[in-house]
Amino acid sequence: MTGPRFKGEGRIDLAGQTVPQPGEGQLLTASMPVPLTVMTGLDALVQAVEACTGRARNDEASGWGLEAIRLIRRHLPEAVRSPDDLAARAGMQRAALTVDAWHRWESTPGTNAEGESAS
Repeated sequence: MTGPRFKGEGRIDLAGQTVPQPGEGQLLTASMPVPLTVMTGLDALVQAVEACTGRARNDEASGWGLEAIRLIRRHLPEAVRSPDDLAARAGMQRAALTVDAWHRWESTPGTNAEGESAS
């Protein structure tokens, strides 16, 4: 994947989907097309499963992964069914943030698989 490409007039091409950039008063994910909502939701789900089953798995990682899975299970179907449901969008953002926090913790230099200082 090459990343987002700017299309001009406040639009970017992301994963083959042209997504309008939010203007003043608009919310970031509310303008996402349904296929992009599904793709990003499934990406977050895969990463959450990795937190529970991957090489760096431990109780803390599993907790973050399970919380993200719970949020995705609850909010992704509703975000797809009702794209304007801001509560569902917020739930998906919480899930993505939870997975991102795990990835940042896991990849912090100087920590072992338990997140403890290796020195």
